[in-house]
Amino acid sequence: ARKEKERGVHSFGLTHCILSPNRPGLATCSGQAISNLTSVTLQLPNSTRWLNASNNKVTHLTSTTFSHLPHLLELYLDHNNISGIEYNAFHSLEDLEVLDLSWNQLVSVESSMLSSLRNLRELFLGHNSIATLHPSSLISQVALQELHLPNNNLSSLQEVATATQGLANLTFLDLGSNQISTPCMGSSWIVFPSLRNLSLNSNGISRLDLSNCSFPNLQQLNLTHNNMSQVEAGSFRATPVLVELSFNMNPLDISQLINATLPNLTMLHLSSMNPPLNESMSAACSFFKSLSSLTSLDIQHSQMNDTQLRQLGSCTNLTWLDLSTTGYKYLKNGVFETFQGLEFLSLEKCKVLRLSSSAWGKQMQLRTLILRRNSISQLEDSVFRPLNQLSYLDLSKNHLTNLQQRSFFGMEALRTLILQGCQITAVTRNTFHYARKMEFLDLRDNSIKLIKPRAFLLKHMGTLLLSGNKILTVKRNGFYQLNSLRYLYLDHNLLYKLSRGVFTPLKKLEILDISHNHLFTYNKYDYPSPFAGLRSLRKLDLSFQSPRLPICPPDKVLQGLGNLQYLSLKGNPSLLHGYYLLRGWGFKRLRQKGQEYQYDAYISCCSQDHEWVVNNVLEKLEVQGEPSLRLCFGPRDFAPGEYYIDNVQNGISQSRKTLCVVSDNYLESEWCSLEIQLACSKIYYQREDPLVVVFMEEIPNYSQQQNNIPQYIAGS
Repeated sequence: ARKEKERGVHSFGLTHCILSPNRPGLATCSGQAISNLTSVTLQLPNSTRWLNASNNKVTHLTSTTFSHLPHLLELYLDHNNISGIEYNAFHSLEDLEVLDLSWNQLVSVESSMLSSLRNLRELFLGHNSIATLHPSSLISQVALQELHLPNNNLSSLQEVATATQGLANLTFLDLGSNQISTPCMGSSWIVFPSLRNLSLNSNGISRLDLSNCSFPNLQQLNLTHNNMSQVEAGSFRATPVLVELSFNMNPLDISQLINATLPNLTMLHLSSMNPPLNESMSAACSFFKSLSSLTSLDIQHSQMNDTQLRQLGSCTNLTWLDLSTTGYKYLKNGVFETFQGLEFLSLEKCKVLRLSSSAWGKQMQLRTLILRRNSISQLEDSVFRPLNQLSYLDLSKNHLTNLQQRSFFGMEALRTLILQGCQITAVTRNTFHYARKMEFLDLRDNSIKLIKPRAFLLKHMGTLLLSGNKILTVKRNGFYQLNSLRYLYLDHNLLYKLSRGVFTPLKKLEILDISHNHLFTYNKYDYPSPFAGLRSLRKLDLSFQSPRLPICPPDKVLQGLGNLQYLSLKGNPSLLHGYYLLRGWGFKRLRQKGQEYQYDAYISCCSQDHEWVVNNVLEKLEVQGEPSLRLCFGPRDFAPGEYYIDNVQNGISQSRKTLCVVSDNYLESEWCSLEIQLACSKIYYQREDPLVVVFMEEIPNYSQQQNNIPQYIAGS
């Protein structure tokens, strides 16, 4: 895949970059082993607004690297080897809003490095070796909203506070995985007046004392994975409006938090604590009762038994609870009956073997239930009946080989059901009889071999995922009553035929993916127009049918697809003629929705042939042609004062086709070669051939090869 990517970049853009025809101003230069970025950026249009040069080998940025790109809004330089940045490297980028320098080798942020970036809103400096921030390093970033500094060598929160003082718009600060082990220690008062989200995870904080800090607007504080065993009383007076607090993965006894002042806290993370909560439930309940606003609790790996769970429900008023990886083999006997207000419950990877309807409280308000990655092999009759408001149920990655009709009894409110990877072998008309209002059904990666007649009597269904099964065929009326279905995925199955009328009920279908199957291999089983009637279909994926040879699709295979906007036939050389069949049926042109062009064609020719083009091409196509065409001809239509490459890019992107007038002089012109490469990028982005080639004279094959003219031109 990497080799294909590199070939694509060389063939369809500049030497190391791709210029998007769909989004003028976007340049992608990532993953090209670039070491001298300046030589690459000098080739880019002056109008470039978004530049991605990540995953290269750049070591230094100079004053000329971006000097002619004053309109840049976003610049991505992550995953390079940058260790040196000249003081005026960004001097021309006054409009820049996003700068990503993460995953490099920076050791400090000096005062002048970012001084020109007054409109910067997001700055990413994570995964470097930054040990110091100059006091005035961010003094000019008055618009900065997010500062990302994780995985560096910073040791002083005071230093960060000094560097960010005056940044009234700074609301997000990530200092995770640094060396700030005593964040608020020292003689100076540390203030972050506007900060709303602060991450101090993985800093080796053993004792939390925030008494010398002030975070008057802080709403989210992440203290995950420190070495914290002690919390000083009164620490949280520094965070009067705190809403979410994370202590995950700390050796902290819950009794340390009993006197914490957290009146606005609604979300608390206490997963993987040592000692676990089950060893100090009385202290835990005392703490939870003091949190008058608490509604959400994350206590994964908590090791609570049934009695302790009931106790937890009695001392809290939770609406959201995550008990993943806790270990409950059998859920029964009213274990959740005290959680009357609970709306979300996750029991992922809890080793559950069996569910009982008695586990749920009689008046539970549960709307979302996550049971994925357990060992459930059978669902009892009416097991979810007490949960009459449940709308989202995830049972993926269990062992539910056979689904029984009454398993979903009483689930009139269910709208989303996830059954991915459950080893299910069959679905019948009765399987979902009691959940007939479902709108989303995920049956991916099971062992279903046949879609039986009337298997899905679900008239409200909008999305049906059947990818990765072993489906050989869909019986007639297999999709009966799915008249609201909009998205159907049948990819990665063993489909070898499409029977007559199989898609007829799907009047509203917009996306159909049947890639990676065995269609059109045995023609005697194929109905000639399987997609007839799908008038709402916008996207059809028929790619990678195997075995690839021989494939002989019916001549009318694409008949009736009047609104199709995207068709993929990748991996099927003998299916490509289907596209041309569409045109024979008078099918409207496949293109992206809403794509309008100013010109019918862009004229690519060398200066020596301008006169011939004016007399023979413009005259005949614009004046004498029926119908007349609107052509983009550089000497006449280019905007005065614009960079030549900007005019070329705009002309090509605003033209439906590119007309190449090829001569010996044309083959010697670097600009003409560039025009071909820019035009060919439409193949990469839009999967369409944009070139129309006219040879003014006989061109020897060797001449075409020496000048890197694409092979399909040579065969024209």
